Amino acid sequence: MTPFSYEHTFQAPSVDALLRAFTDPTHVAAQDATNEVASRTVVERIDDEKRYRQECRIATKRELPAFVRKLAGGGLAYTEIVAWTKGTDAITIDIRPDVMGGRSRIEVTCRIVPVADGQVKRIYAGTASVDVALIGGRIEKSIVTEIGKTLDKAAVTTQRWLDERRSP
Repeated sequence: MTPFSYEHTFQAPSVDALLRAFTDPTHVAAQDATNEVASRTVVERIDDEKRYRQECRIATKRELPAFVRKLAGGGLAYTEIVAWTKGTDAITIDIRPDVMGGRSRIEVTCRIVPVADGQVKRIYAGTASVDVALIGGRIEKSIVTEIGKTLDKAAVTTQRWLDERRSP
């Protein structure tokens, strides 16, 4: 199991504004375009006054690293479950890649905290685990590195999305 943590600060009117971006289909579509998602199929979506939960099947355009591709076969596809109990500052994300026969998993808690007036911080903290003898740790490190790159690109897209909705 390899732990990770990534932080990004945003110009946003409130913690809630950034939390709600996660549940907005236009924001999700912008993130998908930025991060080379080939397809996203919503399996289940619950969005009421108390909670948000969305389970999706996702396929990406990205290729697996060469040393993983030989073991895994096929492309990079996964199930993603995003859950948020509204009124809290945290969203959980459970990612279950299809590769390795279900022996890999990424679990994340995304917290949004105020930093200063008009600024909030997004803190992604979690673990990547790959249960494959001898090379599991190497694969985990590769996953964690990819998550960091993806989140850096996603942060730019999120800030642009927030800016487009800011009132003049």
